[in-house]
Amino acid sequence: ITLNGFSYTSSAPKIYSFKANLEDIVGNKDMISVLKKAVRNLLKYDPESKSNVMYTEFDGFQRTFTFYGPPGSGKSITIEALLHEATEFAEKIGRPLEIENVTNAFKSEYYSKSTQNLKEIFDRVREGDTACILILDDIDTILFSRNELDNRPEDKAILGTVMNYLEGIEAPKFGNDLVIATTNRPEILDNALFSRLSESVIYVPGPQIVDEYVQLFKIKLRKSIQNGLVKVNGKEWQDIGEECSRLRLSGRDVKNISRELLERIYDAEEPEEVFSLTPAEQVQLLRSIYNPISANLFLKEIVEYRERIKV
Repeated sequence: ITLNGFSYTSSAPKIYSFKANLEDIVGNKDMISVLKKAVRNLLKYDPESKSNVMYTEFDGFQRTFTFYGPPGSGKSITIEALLHEATEFAEKIGRPLEIENVTNAFKSEYYSKSTQNLKEIFDRVREGDTACILILDDIDTILFSRNELDNRPEDKAILGTVMNYLEGIEAPKFGNDLVIATTNRPEILDNALFSRLSESVIYVPGPQIVDEYVQLFKIKLRKSIQNGLVKVNGKEWQDIGEECSRLRLSGRDVKNISRELLERIYDAEEPEEVFSLTPAEQVQLLRSIYNPISANLFLKEIVEYRERIKV
């Protein structure tokens, strides 16, 4: 498994350790279903024969995906969870898999070489030695519409390189790649680029209903709940979910609120003896001195957070 966070030199890949798991994802079921199927199809690719049975014996599969939705809806974390599963499955079946994460960073740090770096990635895919998943996260910050590129030749070259890779004589022919793009603003993408990425276009809303908010909070605060530091009962969880739904909070909002609640829990004077204890003894002591949060405090934090982000 090769994981490159846009490797500026092909010999120095950036290694990722994926922490997100699918059980940590709330909602976004369409996105998960489509990508799981796509990964299964991709990993049918055989690098020895440089062929994929889905192309040689069947009629191919969706290769390009665009996921759009509001900021904080969970597009990036869902992709990370799917990549986690994909790398584990590839290792299990013994198939090579390369993941390339192209972000806006390469333009700011290696602007004059960015087109060449992209071509090196695409050339590796076209060689057919491995299956590859190419991630274009927040693509609207990487590739701009041609209407905006009159005085930006390097950006124009980057856009042309990507479009030629996606469709045309330079596109891979083996069935060994997936291209996954995300954006908060699909309306500003170059029309020709968007058409090349539109085999599957899926809206990603993030949490919307009461149960999804409750489930997400329970995931973010799982260990504090297990340690008895979140004093919230069933009806109170319902009230919390209803408040989040009323305020139309995003998944990122839930994450931020959870971190602030944890700061409240951990805001306690710790005796120096904690450092001389065994881990089990540390847990017991910390449970006794940390500050449990009530449903009322939970709801207060949600309302105060919402007021702060309005400013």
